[in-house]
Amino acid sequence: MTLFSKLGVDNEQRHDIIANYTGGRTESTKDLYAHEVNELCTRLQGMLPQSNHKAKEELLLKQKRSVVLKIATETGIHDVNNWGVFNGWMLRSSILKKPLNLYSCSELDELIKQMFGLRANYERSSQKFGNKAWWHKGSKTAMYN
Repeated sequence: MTLFSKLGVDNEQRHDIIANYTGGRTESTKDLYAHEVNELCTRLQGMLPQSNHKAKEELLLKQKRSVVLKIATETGIHDVNNWGVFNGWMLRSSILKKPLNLYSCSELDELIKQMFGLRANYERSSQKFGNKAWWHKGSKTAMYN
């Protein structure tokens, strides 16, 4: 795919851009000098959306969501075989009361703070005999024995 097509430029527009760039000398990329090609490519690449930035942001979102899911699984909010409980918890009890996939990067930071607090509370509660956290933690330990 060429730089022009990535920018959504059709053939007529491409010829106009080249003619304007060369001062009317040519409308064809075949007739451009090497230094003109390099300079034009540099300018066109600067006009492309920053897809690398978007990929990095998506990776960061994925990592932050993984932190949330890990803590939710550890504390019994999320069962890998049943997303219903987790989705319900997100809508009822999460900081912004919306599904995980709709949280922005900065909003996920707030949710992660909430999840760390929830995990600390879970750890304290699991020390008390007979409550839900104690039974959940005990059942996890029993699976490994």
